[in-house]
Amino acid sequence: ISSKFDSLIQRWMLHHPPVDLTVQIASIREALIALVVEALPTSSVHPYGSAVEGTALGTSDVDFTICVDESDPALRKALDCDLRGRPFQDQVLRHLRSATASSGGLLAAVDLVLGSGTPVMRLEEKDIGVGVDLTVNGHEVLRKTELIGRYTQHPAIRDLTRLVKAWAKSQQLYGYHRHHLTGFGYVLMVIDFLQTRYRVPILSVKCQDDIDLAGTTLTTLFVEFCSHFSALAQSGEPWSVCITGTPRAGSIGGVMSVEDPIEEDVDLGAAHLTAQTSEKLFGAMRQVVAAAQNGSDPFA
Repeated sequence: ISSKFDSLIQRWMLHHPPVDLTVQIASIREALIALVVEALPTSSVHPYGSAVEGTALGTSDVDFTICVDESDPALRKALDCDLRGRPFQDQVLRHLRSATASSGGLLAAVDLVLGSGTPVMRLEEKDIGVGVDLTVNGHEVLRKTELIGRYTQHPAIRDLTRLVKAWAKSQQLYGYHRHHLTGFGYVLMVIDFLQTRYRVPILSVKCQDDIDLAGTTLTTLFVEFCSHFSALAQSGEPWSVCITGTPRAGSIGGVMSVEDPIEEDVDLGAAHLTAQTSEKLFGAMRQVVAAAQNGSDPFA
C-alpha cells in the first residue's frame, strides 16, 4: 500500500469524524411520542439503523419504527379500521401524516411511500433538516440493529463500515433504487470479511475485548476488504456474505448473495442486485486495490 494512498484514507477520516446523533435521536423520539400518544396510546417508538449503530454518515437519515398492537380494540377504533398486516401499517402512517400536518411541531411530513417493500413515511426535523424515515411494527429491524450493534461497538468495525459506505456512495454503488446495496448490506459485508480474515467471532457478546484488530490500520482493512470480495467474485466458486456461520445459499448467475441474519428467507443480494451491478461493485473494488499501489484517490 503506497504512503500516498494511506494519507488519502487518513485525510478522509480526519474530515469525516463519526457522527453522534444521540441528541437528535432523543429530540426526534420525543416529538414522535408527542404525535402518537393521543392517537396511538399503546404504541412505543424505537430508533434503529446506522444512527444507533454508530455507522451513520453526515448525510444519513434517522430511522424509527412505531410498534403497535394490531389486535388492540381501542387502537382499531381510533384508526377506524378493521385491517391487519400491511394494510394496517398503511393506515397507521396515513393517520400519523394527518397528525403531523396539524401538529405544527418539530417534524414535517415530506412523503408517504406505501408502494415500497416496507411502507414508510418520510419526515424532516425542522431545526437542522435531519431526514427521518418512519415505519410501523419493524420488529425485525430492531433485532438487526441489536445484532449489528454488538459488532460496531468495536471502533475498527465501525470506522471500516463508514469508510466502505462513503466509498460506495462516491462510486454510485449505493441504493436499492439503483439495484445496489444500502448500509445494512455493506455492514454485513464488512462483518463477513472480518470474520473470514481476522477471526472476528460470530454473534460476539457486547464486549470490545472479544474482537482483536490491534495493529491493523483502517487503510489496510479497506484494501483487504476490497481484495477479499473481488477475489471471491473471480474464484468461480459459489459463495455468500453470511455472518451467522451457516450459509444457506451462494451467488447465482453472477448476483452476489448477501444473507439476512434475522429474516432467513431474505437475501439482500438476490432482492436488490443484478449481475451487472454486482460486477460493477467488484470492478470498483479491483480499482481500489490498484489505487492502493499507485496512490490514486479511491473516491475520485
